[in-house]
Amino acid sequence: MSMIKKYVLINIVLSFIFTGFIFVSCKEEKKVDSLDIEKQFLAQNGLDSDKSINQDLRIILEKLNSLNSKAFNKKLKLAQDYNPEDPNEILVIPYSSTRENNYSEGFSDIKNQLILLNIPSIRNFTAKNALSGEESLLPVVELIILHEIGHFILGKEGSFDENTITVSHTMMEKTQPEFITTLKKIELDADSLAIDLLKKGLKQKNNFADISNDLQLLLPGLQFQMFGNRLPDSWFLGGNQILHDPSINYPNMELRVMFMNYFLYPTEERKLQIQEYLYNRTVTPIHLQEFTPQIYQGEKDKSKWNLSD
Repeated sequence: MSMIKKYVLINIVLSFIFTGFIFVSCKEEKKVDSLDIEKQFLAQNGLDSDKSINQDLRIILEKLNSLNSKAFNKKLKLAQDYNPEDPNEILVIPYSSTRENNYSEGFSDIKNQLILLNIPSIRNFTAKNALSGEESLLPVVELIILHEIGHFILGKEGSFDENTITVSHTMMEKTQPEFITTLKKIELDADSLAIDLLKKGLKQKNNFADISNDLQLLLPGLQFQMFGNRLPDSWFLGGNQILHDPSINYPNMELRVMFMNYFLYPTEERKLQIQEYLYNRTVTPIHLQEFTPQIYQGEKDKSKWNLSD
């Protein structure tokens, strides 16, 4: 082989090696660190990382990922397991916050493929509302994540709950009906989808069945405890607090858990409970207006209550 041919061959080989080096280098530069994504998100929103239940949370996510569902085929991952280049993965971020406006136990950010879990708020919710207290922490986490999955199926962002009361309740609330608005229905829809996934899990012979079994035990106890907690408040405040919602966006948790229990096992007794509850929220307050002097009843009733212009 002539020197010229050898020189050309060497140049060709070197060019391939150099091109390959550039390609690999560029690929490495473009690789995104999932832990950095989590850190950046938390920093931008003034939140703190909370890894206190990460070991258990990873097991929960593995069980949830074993669900065989056409409605939801994405995988839930913690930051250390998350591949940001995979469009079928959702990053789950457990966090804590001292901000007054950040009370929700869970939130789904559909655009950015995120599910946020406020661990201290979940602990507080569990301690207050679960019959077995802290022992029910993980089943409550499972319920919240399923609710957020419901939001992903709907394609509508939302939180698990809104603990900050944004609608003021007064002594007049007995005469104020409480309706299920379009916004409130989104949360009920997400709940129903969560229970639908739960019921499908009961039929599957995989680890997701553990989630379903946990929630079968959790939900009846939640309903019992929540109503037990709210009844004293209603009596003390002199109104029907238990019938009213915390905001224009969210139905109260008592009603939602009643629906979830009914969706899980639709018995006639549970159906009647919901019907009575809804009647007391919507129809009864309107009937009470007829006997309430503070409510203007029209010209004919004006003299009846001795009200002046």
